[in-house]
Amino acid sequence: MADAGWVHYPKSESHRAFVARLALELDRVSRPDGGADVDIRFSGEAADRTPSANLLVLGPDSADAMLESVRVGAAGYLPATRSLDEIVRATIAVSCGRAVIPDEMLGALLRQIVEDRRAELRHRERLDALTPRETEVFELAATGLDKFSIGRRLGISPATARTHLSNIMAKLDLDSRAQLVATAAAMGVDTTPREADT
Repeated sequence: MADAGWVHYPKSESHRAFVARLALELDRVSRPDGGADVDIRFSGEAADRTPSANLLVLGPDSADAMLESVRVGAAGYLPATRSLDEIVRATIAVSCGRAVIPDEMLGALLRQIVEDRRAELRHRERLDALTPRETEVFELAATGLDKFSIGRRLGISPATARTHLSNIMAKLDLDSRAQLVATAAAMGVDTTPREADT
């Protein structure tokens, strides 16, 4: 498990930073393109427990680990091999609301931001192909609702909901509801499961 602890400063008790040490808690999964996905095992636990805190992650000297840490909400990242002085300075900076990323990792972060933005624009273009009603159906289907619940919520028949779903699947080139949910998540659509209407 990750070692984690609070760092307090006498001058300002309101400024605090949560430091999570990840050590060897990374899994690398080979991708077809030869890259590696990194799975951060603390999975937002620290951020969930203390939403008002700024998270500084200490982990391996890896751009992949830094990017994944930023994705789950870290305000700062440092390789755990850095000196105690650097870690203390980074902790103070993060606790004061500043971001901390090593200079040699900034290029990877900026490239990822640009790539994410381009992907978001591509996804938005695909979503623009849907009619307003199809967009409503798409967003409800992304939460796991079936044609009956979608129909009840939108005041349409299950058959009409099914037709909209078929059109959506064709327009977005999807083969399954699982793909629909994954596509919605990539587009930034809320995919939090909803209970079906009774």
